[in-house]
Amino acid sequence: MFKLKVTPHPAAVRAPRLPQELTDTIIDFLSNDKKSLRSCTLVSRLWLSRSRLHLFRAIKISDGPRDLCEERTARMEFYVEDSMWEISEVPSLLNTFTKFAHSSPSLAVNIRELAIHGRSVYDSDGAITLGQLQKLLPGLSRLTDLHFTEIVLRATVDGPIASFHPLRHLEVEFCTVSDDCALALLSMFDRLETLHWTVMPSGEESGTEM
Repeated sequence: MFKLKVTPHPAAVRAPRLPQELTDTIIDFLSNDKKSLRSCTLVSRLWLSRSRLHLFRAIKISDGPRDLCEERTARMEFYVEDSMWEISEVPSLLNTFTKFAHSSPSLAVNIRELAIHGRSVYDSDGAITLGQLQKLLPGLSRLTDLHFTEIVLRATVDGPIASFHPLRHLEVEFCTVSDDCALALLSMFDRLETLHWTVMPSGEESGTEM
């Protein structure tokens, strides 16, 4: 009698799959290692979502020198190091980032922290407006932390300001902010839990703690 032995093709044999909870835990350990996280995004679709969560969690927009851009964590310097947006002024960069947030919701939904660092509190050309923020924030539906440092903020808006964003933590450090702009900014967020404000009012040289 003849015996027929069938050997399955290697491509037809499925490799054992780790439980998703275990895979997520492993990726979580790499939360500050952006190089490894990028590699994880290429492994499979099951690894992609969790890796993006850490890669896009904290974004920093800065018009300052490289050492300022890299002062926090590896996650914050992700876009700075890659020079994804090569624009010299914060207002223009913010507009470009706004387009990204609205055109790539699957990525923007991972952003929890946004830090905006300017060049100087006296750089009126680098000022950003509340109108720009109103256009940006709807694209960052899960943003919880917003930080401004050494920037000029202006109250220019298109239409009434609505309190619609679930922001939890707001920090304003050494910025030039008029009184009407400060009130308008605070009115945008009706769910704040913590506020740290060290401002440099227009025409004054000392900061004020709130």
